[in-house]
Amino acid sequence: MSHTNHVVVTSLSPGSSSGLPLYLGDALRAFATVEHASPPGSPLRRLAQAIATFHPNRKRWRDALERESEHRIASWERFSRALQRDERVTGAGVVLQVGLHFDSFPSSGESLRLIYLHGTLSMILRSRYDCSMWCPPMHEVPRWIKAECAVLRKADRIYIGSAFLRDELADRYGVERDKIVLAGTGCPTLPDVSISARSVGQHREGMTFLFVGKDFERKGGEVLLTAFERVGGHRPGTRLRIVGPRAVGRRLPPGVELVGPVADRAAMSALFAEADVFVMPSLHDSFGFVFLEAMHFGLPCIGTDIFAIPDIIRRGETGLIVEPGNAAELASAMIWMLENPEPARKMGLEGKKRVARDFRWSDVAAAVARDLPAAGSPGKAAQSAQDAAGAT
Repeated sequence: MSHTNHVVVTSLSPGSSSGLPLYLGDALRAFATVEHASPPGSPLRRLAQAIATFHPNRKRWRDALERESEHRIASWERFSRALQRDERVTGAGVVLQVGLHFDSFPSSGESLRLIYLHGTLSMILRSRYDCSMWCPPMHEVPRWIKAECAVLRKADRIYIGSAFLRDELADRYGVERDKIVLAGTGCPTLPDVSISARSVGQHREGMTFLFVGKDFERKGGEVLLTAFERVGGHRPGTRLRIVGPRAVGRRLPPGVELVGPVADRAAMSALFAEADVFVMPSLHDSFGFVFLEAMHFGLPCIGTDIFAIPDIIRRGETGLIVEPGNAAELASAMIWMLENPEPARKMGLEGKKRVARDFRWSDVAAAVARDLPAAGSPGKAAQSAQDAAGAT
C-alpha cells in the first residue's frame, strides 16, 4: 500500500509509557508511512547523574535519578533542541508528538503538528500522592508549565486518551476545546491463553486476587496489604498474588504471594488467566493500561476514583471503584467479589467485551488519520497562504 503522508512519531523513546508510541505508530501504518524519532541518550551524562544522585535505598535512588535525568527544565530544553534539529523531524510532513516532556515542533516549516496525551504536570501537582518522581523541582514548576502551554499552543490538534483530560487541558492550560479530540487508547497486547478453567471462586475455595505494579507504593500496594488482612480470613483459600516489586518492605499477611518482576509476556498472560479478580488501588495513575490487560483476560477490576481510571472501569458494570487510600472501602469491595462470584464473573465478561469494542489502536489511528492531508492537497503552510489569498 502506498501512502502520501509521512508521519514522524516523537517521544522520549518508542518503548516509553508501556510502549504507547510503538503501538500508535504501528496502527498508523495503515494510513501513512511512519518513522520514530527520540532524543539521543548520553551514557556519560546518565552515569554522572547516577553518581550524583546515589542513595543506598534503591527506590529513592531511582526516583532521584528520574527527576534529574528527565524532569528538569534543562532536560526539556536539551530534548527539544535535539528533536527540532533532527532531519527526520525537520523534513516531516506530519509530526506526532507523544507526551509533554519536550517540544519537538521546529520553529519553521510547514509540518502538521499533532500531540497525543495521557497526562500533564498539572495532574501530578494536584495528586494526593507524592509524585516527586515525575515532578521537576518546585522552583522549576512555573517554567515547566509555561513550556507545556507553549507546545500545546503550537499544536494543530491534540488527541487525548481519556475524557477527563479535556477539562484539564481547557481549564488549566487554556487550550481551545475545538483543538482537542478524544481519540481514546488501545489495549497493550499479551499472548492469549485459555481462560475456560477459571471458576471465579465457584468451584474452589476462595478467590485469587491479582495485583500488578512495579511501583508498589504509588500503585496502592501498601493499602492493598492492609485491606487484605481484613479479607484473607473471610473465606478459606483466598489469596493475593503481587507481581512487580522484588520486595514490599513489610511482612506479608497469610495468603499473600510475592511473585516479583515478570518480564516474560506469556508468563504474565498465565498469571492473568489464573486470577479471578484484578485489584490495583492506585494513589496516582494518569491512565492505567494494566486494567485493560486484565479486562482483556475477562477479569473484573477494582480501581480507584482518580483521573482516567473511572473512564476505564465502569462502576458496577465491569468492576468496582473505591476511594484512593481507603483500606476499609477496598476490603469491602474485595469481600463483595468473594460473596458475589456470579455477578463478578459477569463483570469480567462485560469488561472483556468492552476492551475489544472500545479500546483499539486502530480506532486511535483512524482518529489521527482524519486530520492527515488528503492526497494531492497542499501542505499546512501552503493551505494557509491559499486561505489568506482567498480572504483578500
